[in-house]
Amino acid sequence: VKHASDAIGVVNSIDGSLSSANDLLLRMREIAVQASSEINTKEERKYMQDEVSQINMALNRLATDTAYNNKKLLDGTYNAKITIGKDGNEFVNLSINPMDTSSIGSHEMNTSVEITNLNNDHNSANNSLNNQFNANSDYKINGANGSSVINMNGGENARDVAKSFNLVTGSTGVSASVVTRAKIVSISSGDHFTFTLQGKDKNASIVNATLSDQNNLTALKDSINSVSTNTGIIANLTNDNSSIMLTQNEGYNIIIGDLTTVTANMVVDAVEKDSTGNLVDQNNQRSLDGDATTNDSVSILGQVTLSSSKAFSITSNHSDNHFNTSTTPITSNFVSLNDINLSTQQSASNAMARIDSALVMISEMRSEMGAKSVRFQSIVNNLTSIEINTQKHIDFLEDAEFTTETSKLARSQVIQQASTAMIAQANNVNNFMMSFLNQFK
Repeated sequence: VKHASDAIGVVNSIDGSLSSANDLLLRMREIAVQASSEINTKEERKYMQDEVSQINMALNRLATDTAYNNKKLLDGTYNAKITIGKDGNEFVNLSINPMDTSSIGSHEMNTSVEITNLNNDHNSANNSLNNQFNANSDYKINGANGSSVINMNGGENARDVAKSFNLVTGSTGVSASVVTRAKIVSISSGDHFTFTLQGKDKNASIVNATLSDQNNLTALKDSINSVSTNTGIIANLTNDNSSIMLTQNEGYNIIIGDLTTVTANMVVDAVEKDSTGNLVDQNNQRSLDGDATTNDSVSILGQVTLSSSKAFSITSNHSDNHFNTSTTPITSNFVSLNDINLSTQQSASNAMARIDSALVMISEMRSEMGAKSVRFQSIVNNLTSIEINTQKHIDFLEDAEFTTETSKLARSQVIQQASTAMIAQANNVNNFMMSFLNQFK
């Protein structure tokens, strides 16, 4: 009983520290949400990063300082066998994963971003991208909760892929987020630009803009944003206004087609998130020809990010898939909380997904400790009941039964009194005989 009671104390100590860690992570996520807004200045982001660094230090202190009977509990070294019976083979194993910031975070995997070769019109660019993905490229995902097969029909955009993965999150433990990014890198000269732009709507929108300076694309940015209600594509200036970042947050393909100018060309590239979470140009630039009827259209596929609190793998049945050109299993990469960076809006958005996975990790630890606590409490109750009942039976065997013994005492007392009376009568026989004989004198 004492061993199981001590184990409850260990579990309660662990759960107390995990509860504190959960509160710290919730605060970290709140900061990441604030940092994901573009209105924050660099100085404000620095303050946010400083607080995140302090939270990481607090989490590491919990991992190193939480102890019971001078034994560290949350640094990954605790692994105890708790004896729960008189037999040494009756024990429960109690262990816990490390909780330092290098050990908690998110297991992630990104799909490939694709940009088509130059096409002669809008529809050709769209079809060219769809034809890159085979209908047999089904995905088998092996996650923490189990495995599942995701069927593909061919030609899915990133939004379709993310939606399919999220439908089986409950059975795999893997969730998906998606975004499509492209970049108008530059224009060759000032000109009047007209092109089709398609995102979430089935029909393309028309973008018109007259630019006098090739290093200032503000008018083109404004024209793109004027049709964002239909396309879902948001344009932001970058590279000192000489480039435009296009973002479709729902994961639809971005299609730029049928570019028409007097003489100018427009260079377009895909933008992807690398393994560290930074946004980088893919360096597969396409120069759209505006003064001809050919090579004036291009389509860009979005990027799906899969994340889980535990490692997972993906296997495709066909090489023409959204991840790579292979049918061998792909394993997720682990990104710890040590890599949390709030210096940009994108890195802050990445941080939220990683903090969410860390929160899931902590919740899983607390769930396991809760189950162990219930088990140990049940063991204590059971052993205590056995001890009480055993002692009760021993007392029953050892203690006198009152009514029976009272009867025996009364009987012995009667016999004793009768014996005393008989002895007394026997002692009076001589006197009786003398008294009898004296009557005949």
